[in-house]
Amino acid sequence: MSGSARVSALLERAVLRRAHAVTTATEEFRSALLERFPFLDPARVVAIPNGYDPEDFHTELPSPPSGRFVLTYAGTVFRLTSAHGLVRGVRLLHEREPELAKLLEIRFIGRIVDTEAHYFDGSEALGICRLGYLEHSRAVEELAASHAVLCLLDDVSGVERIYPAKIFEIMQLGRPCLALTPEGALAKLVRRHRVGEVIAPRDADAIARALSRMLREFRDGSPVAQPAIDIERFDRRVQARQFADVFRAAVEQARA
Repeated sequence: MSGSARVSALLERAVLRRAHAVTTATEEFRSALLERFPFLDPARVVAIPNGYDPEDFHTELPSPPSGRFVLTYAGTVFRLTSAHGLVRGVRLLHEREPELAKLLEIRFIGRIVDTEAHYFDGSEALGICRLGYLEHSRAVEELAASHAVLCLLDDVSGVERIYPAKIFEIMQLGRPCLALTPEGALAKLVRRHRVGEVIAPRDADAIARALSRMLREFRDGSPVAQPAIDIERFDRRVQARQFADVFRAAVEQARA
């Protein structure tokens, strides 16, 4: 362990020992904390997930086009959200079913870091478009104008405890999600709330087969997926009340 890592670990332990309350974004992260730091009182470690703001969806949003199937990703592409498995899957789809693949357009909104950019070399010919950074309202519009949306988490250590915050806006929009992720917090969330389909992020063959199925359903006029269920708990007004309860309990603990 490097010197900076040792200092970080000591600071983490010191902060947690002095905390009257601790919040995490996932139950998986909460469980990991309690396992690593047995001195923590489980009653004072609370998981409150990210969520969506209903005010972001007040305006009338666009609908997807009818002539092609649009799949959109919004967020930074970096080591944890690498798209290399997806791009390989799209290449396989074009090799196997070139006519069907012509219906597919994949849009990437946001920054693609230099270490990931080479995976996109020549991808324009596969129908992959890189739109760059967009303001949040524009990004929401692009997601709404899609038949399905992407969530990416590559198979690297630690991702089993997290999920991208964008998944909750996807829930609110009602667009089916293709979640390319290892088993963990995101996979459980997608399945529990019927948000979409989960595929291992580096399984190019399974990704190609899933895209083929989605494109056939689109071409034949079949519904892509059922709406997500039980998403009201992720309304940020609900979460604000949860945070308020945690703060009140922490204050009472400190006074005691």
